Amino acid sequence: MRATTLAAIVACGAVGCGATATTKPLTTAPTPTPTPQTLAVTPLHLGGDPPPAPASVGPPGTVVEARYRVCLGDDGRVRAVTPAPGLAAVDDAAGAALRGWSWFVVTSAPDVCFVVPMQLAVPNASRLLRQATNGVHAHATFTAPPNTPAWLATARAGQLVASSYKVCVGDDGLVQTVRAIAGVPGADDALVAGLRASRWDVVVGTLAQAPYCFAAPVHLDFTRVSAANGDSAVEPPTPFPASAGRAAQPGVSTIVRLRSSTLPASSPRARVCVNGDGSVATVDPPVSALAGVRYTLAGPPGVGFCADAATR
Repeated sequence: MRATTLAAIVACGAVGCGATATTKPLTTAPTPTPTPQTLAVTPLHLGGDPPPAPASVGPPGTVVEARYRVCLGDDGRVRAVTPAPGLAAVDDAAGAALRGWSWFVVTSAPDVCFVVPMQLAVPNASRLLRQATNGVHAHATFTAPPNTPAWLATARAGQLVASSYKVCVGDDGLVQTVRAIAGVPGADDALVAGLRASRWDVVVGTLAQAPYCFAAPVHLDFTRVSAANGDSAVEPPTPFPASAGRAAQPGVSTIVRLRSSTLPASSPRARVCVNGDGSVATVDPPVSALAGVRYTLAGPPGVGFCADAATR
């Protein structure tokens, strides 16, 4: 029996072959669109500030983390933001803010999606002290502990990490801005949030006008941490040279696509810095098997990266 005859019998079975049946076109169930995978390592944050934290998220001096899944388009701009799980009180403001952020991304995945931990600080009211003095001086009367990323202790094991930030306070005593002077790439968001939530005694001259800005040093002590016993979380790739990954404009990320490499099948853990042409510039600690590795990159001219060789 021909297939067309069999199809006709099946078609007229419900109404009878003597009746006139209305033929309906066969419909095919829509193919679900696959969800883009999320990058395992959150890219390095280059620019963009979190929205102000409403008082409802916690008492003054609180740092709250809200997480959002961000997807970038081929032009480096944010094309989608979804809570992961987010924070209802700030979801709309966080989504709007994240569309103006930029990152440095190194990936071999076709889609650029990742989860962003956004640090939201509820500020404390600092005390302003008017004195006959030059410049602005401040010391912290309450220090909010920063929620530093898990990889930092491993990456800086055995070190005392010193950083410095410019803090500006308004006439209301609230911190207006915090900017890195000598920051810690990949950890600045956490350190900035801690400074925003801290409380200060700010000494200003009698004629000084807001904002009142001062340098705030931050020291992180990892001298008692062993790299062998540290967390397995991976440090995000950083630009090489350091100036190469600066965002071209707010809201536009720098994306370096890793097409291939000649990495050995079993690569030791080491931090490899790669030139924009794909050649290896440095390996720390030195590993001879990695010195001759060659990468094939697609990205902005002259932009290389430093990354954990065991994860690329």
